[in-house]
Amino acid sequence: RPIGVVALFPNVVLVHPQFPAKNVAELVQAARGKKDAVSYASSGNGSAQHLAGALFETAAKVDMVHVPYKGGGPALNDVIGGQVPLFFGNLASTLQHVQSGRLRALAVTSGKRAAMLPEVPTLAEAGVPGAEIHEWNALFTPAGTPEAVVEKLAGAMQKAMESAEVKSRIAQLGGEAYKPGPKAAQEFIQSQMTLWARVIKDRHITVD
Repeated sequence: RPIGVVALFPNVVLVHPQFPAKNVAELVQAARGKKDAVSYASSGNGSAQHLAGALFETAAKVDMVHVPYKGGGPALNDVIGGQVPLFFGNLASTLQHVQSGRLRALAVTSGKRAAMLPEVPTLAEAGVPGAEIHEWNALFTPAGTPEAVVEKLAGAMQKAMESAEVKSRIAQLGGEAYKPGPKAAQEFIQSQMTLWARVIKDRHITVD
């Protein structure tokens, strides 16, 4: 049973600096140009990066080649090395590579621009609505936990979320604190389950 969602972390649409597409419109154009023109790396079949790429394909009406790796590190390294041109990466773990110039950020997948990358548009701003993607963290307790305990834990979480230290740490990681409370958390998690179940079914995604 959820106690609360801590924060939402957007993905970033990332390409190797030598990839011809300088923006999302050019990426979409390249993907529509010919079959299998654009490939993207992920940490494996059914991973967060794979699902992000699949949702982007649906929203942008393109088909790309999915290249699954055994882990996010190897996938990211090959994008940085130029073996695969495209990656949908968590902002927290890829920001340093954008800042160093080893990767180019085309868009963020949040509903509004990320404070860490204010010059980078959202996917909706870039012409691809319907692909808002977040990785997120939440606190849970075992099912059947007494209501009084749930309320106490939720209160403690809300108090912690109001601290300057927690707010600062979430911001440093490029995240956005989520409204607290078990009800809001349950509604959000259900919406995520519905969204990704649809993507998995529509794109025929399976795990290794």
